[in-house]
Amino acid sequence: MSAWALPAARPLDEVVWRAWVAKGRAQDKRRKALEIKVLKLTGIVALLAAAGFSFRLGAASPAGVDLSQVKVIHSRPALIQELGCRTGRSFGHSQGA
Repeated sequence: MSAWALPAARPLDEVVWRAWVAKGRAQDKRRKALEIKVLKLTGIVALLAAAGFSFRLGAASPAGVDLSQVKVIHSRPALIQELGCRTGRSFGHSQGA
């Protein structure tokens, strides 16, 4: 039995190599452009959905509920947290213990 031998390697053809690299770069460029388009469209759809939801929320607010009060009540925990960070202490915890 004869041992298997590697076939002789062909010398690198510079023109073929450059064409292969250019093809890969073109594919990467097209893929990146497609990803950017998808991200833009996703962002637009999300913004339109949020705007539609916001519009429906404003139009269909229950009787007696002022949406500005909802915004104020929602922002209070953030205000309390911000004040706690500025003074260096946390509200609700006793410091004498």
